[in-house]
Amino acid sequence: MAVVFIPAGVRKITLNKDKLRIKGKTVGEVIKNLEKQFPELQEKILDENGCLRSYVNVFVDQKDIRTLENLDTKVKENSQISIIPAIAGGNAKYNIKELKSIGFMKQKEKDLFSVRLRIVGGHLTSGQLPKLAEIAQKYGRGYIHLTTRQGVEIPYIHFNDFENLRRELAGVGLEVGACGPRVRTITACQGEICSHGLIRPQELARLIDERFFGRSGYPHKFKIGIAGCPNSCTKPYENDFGIGGTIEKNFYPDKCTLCTLCVEACLVKALKINVDELEYDRQKCIGCGECVFICPTGAWEEKREGYVISVGGRMGKFPKLGVCLGTVWEKETLFSFLEKVLEFYKEEGKKGERFGETLERLGLEYFKEKTHPF
Repeated sequence: MAVVFIPAGVRKITLNKDKLRIKGKTVGEVIKNLEKQFPELQEKILDENGCLRSYVNVFVDQKDIRTLENLDTKVKENSQISIIPAIAGGNAKYNIKELKSIGFMKQKEKDLFSVRLRIVGGHLTSGQLPKLAEIAQKYGRGYIHLTTRQGVEIPYIHFNDFENLRRELAGVGLEVGACGPRVRTITACQGEICSHGLIRPQELARLIDERFFGRSGYPHKFKIGIAGCPNSCTKPYENDFGIGGTIEKNFYPDKCTLCTLCVEACLVKALKINVDELEYDRQKCIGCGECVFICPTGAWEEKREGYVISVGGRMGKFPKLGVCLGTVWEKETLFSFLEKVLEFYKEEGKKGERFGETLERLGLEYFKEKTHPF
């Protein structure tokens, strides 16, 4: 079954329910089954020919079906379908909360919005940049805003231009983002091309985005940040769910020449020379890999890469860094734990409460009992 989000203007018909679970293998089937359940909805979404009305927008998992296969767009189990009315009677009439959920944020000026794009890990291609400039000039005021979370917003977009803007964005593989109480776009550093990078944050960000982006039903926003190494340039500890790259390593004493390069490179003082041998304090080591990178003889060798997990971070009026839970060594373990975290937040969090505040209220031990961290 798909989860259908009902627009505010017709919730009286659905007995004030804002979301419903409806069967269907395609968007068209879901809408027809919705109309069967609530006959008063007939012809409000589809016209007499069974086509989507021009003033209604439908999104499946944050994607506009007009850029997919329209009503023939396939629906997965638990897919989220949002029905957003556009223009009615020639005047701009809209539900600000619903538009905000798909990345259209109301400005102070009448009918003007700042449009947030879905940019994963700050990654844009050289082919997409000219189109962004063109759109900003054509529909906005000739500039874009780069957000603190590696995103792009195009301000001063009139409501009447939404459809044309979305279509032009789709032409270069871009789409609008998300706002409100849902999983936001993932931030990530460049990782493997950085001299300190230990993991592939861009690839990981895309995988997490595909699985989790836009999920809703949570008490508040949920942010995910990925850093490729313990330098934490993308500030994962400020996120609800933070991921940091690390490595486990092997040491081969017979290859060590006691050159001291690794000792000098280790900022946490986990290494030191004692007479004629190298001492390694595993408790101090943070898995930054600097010893592996600098060793000229191969005495240090990477064994495997992993992901340091932190939870409960946030900025805003009451900032707090997240709590480090430990390290996972497999992607699937990481994904399954994130699934548990989101389910915990949905079930245990109170409306308007950030995930970190939920943890503070219930206690970290209770959270661990419920989620069984790796």
